Parts: sequence; C-alpha cells; structure tokens
Amino acid sequence: MSDPRRAQAEREIAAVNDALRQGHPARPKPGRITERGAARAAADALGENPKSLTLRVGSPESPGLWARLYGLVPGWALSSDAGEENPAGKCHPPDQFSAYEAVHAPRKLRIPIKAATQATPPEGPVYTIAAVGDAHDRPGRCKERFRWIGKFVAEHRPDYAVWIGDVANFDSLSTHEVPGSAADADRPSFHHELDSLDEALATYHEGVDVGAIPTFVTLGNHEHRAVRAANRQPKQCGDMPMRLEEVFARYRWQASQYGEMLTLAGVDFVHCCLNVMGREMGGEHVERNVAHKALRSIVFGHTHKANVINLTKVGQNRKITVVNLGTAMPYGTIEKYSGVAPTGWSYGVFLIRIQGGQILSCKHHDMLELGERYA
Repeated sequence: MSDPRRAQAEREIAAVNDALRQGHPARPKPGRITERGAARAAADALGENPKSLTLRVGSPESPGLWARLYGLVPGWALSSDAGEENPAGKCHPPDQFSAYEAVHAPRKLRIPIKAATQATPPEGPVYTIAAVGDAHDRPGRCKERFRWIGKFVAEHRPDYAVWIGDVANFDSLSTHEVPGSAADADRPSFHHELDSLDEALATYHEGVDVGAIPTFVTLGNHEHRAVRAANRQPKQCGDMPMRLEEVFARYRWQASQYGEMLTLAGVDFVHCCLNVMGREMGGEHVERNVAHKALRSIVFGHTHKANVINLTKVGQNRKITVVNLGTAMPYGTIEKYSGVAPTGWSYGVFLIRIQGGQILSCKHHDMLELGERYA
C-alpha cells in the first residue's frame, strides 16, 4: 500500500531539485528580494506555503522533516552555492548531521575589542619636594635637628622645600593656661620665642644655603596664635603677625596663611584641612575623611602621625593620595598636652615625587636616620 506522505516528500524534493537545475540558489541572498531560493521557487511551482515547504525539505545547513522520516534531502550540490557535494535525493545519515551542520554553519562576525590593560602614565615634568612636618621649636629645645634637615635638603636637591607649619610653638600666646597658674608663669615671652625661631632657621641654613632651594611654609595653628592675639588685643599685640612673618622673610621663606592651600606641581599643601565650618578636620581617620572630600592630592600635618593613603576615584587612573607628614620634633618628644596618652607619633621628613598632579612616591626618613647620617 502506497504512503501518501512519502509521495508528497518525493514530489517536493523533486521540485526543489528542478529549481536548483534552473539556477535558483540553495540559499537566497539576503537583501535581494527578486532572487528566490530553490525552496521558495518549488513552493510557488507546487502552490504550497513556502515556509511550510522549507521546514519539510530543510536547507544545506539543516536537514528537514523528510530527511528525518525518509532520508530524503534535495540535491543541494546542483547549486553553485551549496558548498559541498550532496547527491540528489540522498540524505546524510543521522549520526553525521552534527558534522554536516558544523561544516555549513554560518560564521558569526567577531569584532575584537581592545581592553585597556595598563594604566596611562602621567605626563609632564617630575618634581621632587622635601616636606617637613610640625617642628614645634621652643626656647631651650634642641636645634641640631634643623641642621640635619638642612643637610638632607642640600644632599637631595629637591625642586622645593615645604615646611607644613607649627614650626614654632608660641606658648606665650596660648589661651589654654589659666592666668596666674604655674603653667602660665612657666611660659616664655613672645620675644624669646621669635629669637628661638630665628636661631632654628639659621641652624637649618647652615646645612643648605639661603635661597638655594625655593622654600615655603604653610602657617599652622600655632603661628595663627599671633593673629588671634592681635585681634584680641590690637594695641599690645597688633604687630605680632608682622614680626613673625619678618623672621621667615629674612631667610626667603614664602609664607601661606593658616588654612590656605599652597599648590605645587598640582598637589595641595596645607597645615591642616578645614571643614565647612572653618574648623580643623581631625580624628583617628582624618586622612580618609580628607581624601573623600578632596579634589586633588593633599599633603598636610597637624596630627603628628605620619600616614599615606590612596583613595580610588571614578575614572581610569583616577585616585587621590593623602600624605600626613607627622612631626619633625626630636625623636620621642611628646608635648605636654598629650600627657601619658598613646600617641603613635612619627618623627622625620618626607621626600615626595610628583608628576602631572599625581604623587608617584613618598619616602619617609626618620629623625634617627637623619642624626646618624648628618650629626
């Protein structure tokens, strides 16, 4: 008894083969509406639905229903674009379908994407800056460390030297001591403190010639005591800020006012950062707090605890480096106000390399090392 479905399969396969012999392509060309594929031409000739017929006869890449039921496929090799011989009316065995499809599967267009695999180096000249933390000179405190720092600067020949402020204590202008107390009576006079500061700067310049290295000082809260005293008692203390600045000017140090940013090589230097209320930013994590708010890398002091942190910002190669210089007091010195509290203070100076506003490196040289090298 004849099978009507097999008869339909043979009729449709034959129609496709006739279309291939007439020059219709095995694969219709994308975008060319006038050029019909062989399956479409066979459907038109038989008066059948092109989509349904294509599913039954298949394509060069994928055998259709008739191939799975009866092993019948069109002779795609009759067309010049078939790519591989396939005798008319014969089908690849089921276990060869995957290999056949692998050969004829259309290749996907692969667009290589080049990812940034390395950081872009900063541009411009490299600057070296010798940065000195809070020195806290006072009458009777050893001046030898100033000579060591001067020799250190002369040896390394940086582009700039920056003293971050609180170069002197100015206990005479402190408002913390109770008038008439023993601590109040033990304080030196402002005149003696200026003489001590002058001696300290002269000792520093025994190690490095005056004017040999451009030198800056960002005045700290202890120098700012002169401004506060002048505001409180203008008749008695009105000339104190000018007398203080005259000492620095005598040695060609350029002074920045308390809280004012000094920008060198694209990096900001300041004694301490001020918040929106004009108060000193402090606390155990002051460096990270500053970094979150900063627009540029910042070098500061004030807390006497040396620290360097890098905080990533949005964008490639974007970061903020915050450097806390610690203190340049004699090694192990603890100020009276700290009492017996743990301090974690650091003693020494920094050598900082900067390029394009980025801090490349910070090297701390402790005060013991300076004494061993230059004493």
